[in-house]
Amino acid sequence: MRLGVMITDDRFGAYATGMLAAAARRGWECRCFLTHAGTRVLRQPAFRQLVEAGTVSAGFCEYSWERFGDGAPPGWAQIGGQYQNAQLVHQCERIVVF
Repeated sequence: MRLGVMITDDRFGAYATGMLAAAARRGWECRCFLTHAGTRVLRQPAFRQLVEAGTVSAGFCEYSWERFGDGAPPGWAQIGGQYQNAQLVHQCERIVVF
């Protein structure tokens, strides 16, 4: 199973991180795209740990980071745009939007 998760608001960061961790424990391939205020989830240590461990591949909207991020963008997630979001939707079997 290939699970895609789109995070649009940082209020759902803990829920999304928990779902991604659970899916990875099942052996699912997990991809995540963060946009709008969801880019703030990149500051959450639990999310970062999943990405750095290779459990989740993550990308984020550069424009959204410029609006909602704080400082330089993280080097451990792929900077992109809505094209990367479209790729996630096209390539994943299931999509969950937070």
